[in-house]
Amino acid sequence: MLEISEQKLRAAYKDANENTQKVLEGLFGLEAIKPASIFDRVKCYEDACFELNIQPTTDWGNMQRDEIAFIKLKTIVKALNEGWFPNWLDFKEYKWFPWFEIKKVPAGLGSADGGSDAGLSALNSDYGVSSADPYCGGALASKSETVSDFLGGESFINLWIDYLLPNTKNV
Repeated sequence: MLEISEQKLRAAYKDANENTQKVLEGLFGLEAIKPASIFDRVKCYEDACFELNIQPTTDWGNMQRDEIAFIKLKTIVKALNEGWFPNWLDFKEYKWFPWFEIKKVPAGLGSADGGSDAGLSALNSDYGVSSADPYCGGALASKSETVSDFLGGESFINLWIDYLLPNTKNV
């Protein structure tokens, strides 16, 4: 039995000529080769690199955990935004950021304003570039609430922990 990963199949399809692409479509179906939804195509940093047609970095040298996580998240956001970039001069354009909450707050993390701003709840969805709040990261802005919700979901939670809380163990 021959097995091929979805990522390798998609890479072969991307590099193939038109005739070979038709053969691959006939064998595997277009949905298997290129799922319609970006959310089905980007589940990790390597998937985002594939979508952007760049090589994933594997040698991070002496970079810190939070720096590596930021670069990976920035790459993932770029892929999920599918060509959209925030226009920071357009104050009417919405820009979205994930919002996190954790139930158990380690000592010294976050605040407890009515229990809503605790722990990992570091990014807010309603502030733009004009805010002085340190938790707004322009490079990680999303084009929609749907992208922001996906980005803040389980698939990328350990990257967010590495980025926002670099001295904390992953879940």
